[in-house]
Amino acid sequence: LIFFLVAIIETTQKSTTTLQSIAKLRETSEAKIIELGKRAPNGKKLLDHLYSNPLIKTNDVEKLLEVSAKSAGRMIREFEKMEILKEITGYQRNRTYAFKNYLDLFK
Repeated sequence: LIFFLVAIIETTQKSTTTLQSIAKLRETSEAKIIELGKRAPNGKKLLDHLYSNPLIKTNDVEKLLEVSAKSAGRMIREFEKMEILKEITGYQRNRTYAFKNYLDLFK
């Protein structure tokens, strides 16, 4: 019984820590998004999407934001500069980007 209760306490503490880290990440990421100026609403929409889908491709961004491939690519590059997204495939085409700081919270 004690082992079970200790496991519950440890799991609860880890969950609380992860939740606090997510809140802090959201706060710092949203502060960066404001710097996008007139593109901030689309940036916020993309950021919100990344919390439920932390892996994304350019065509996903096109569809989500209803923009051209060029605009989607520009938004992704901005997210890379802000260190929100990181390219993970190493390809020149069909790249996949990860919301790495978010995914790292669950390791």
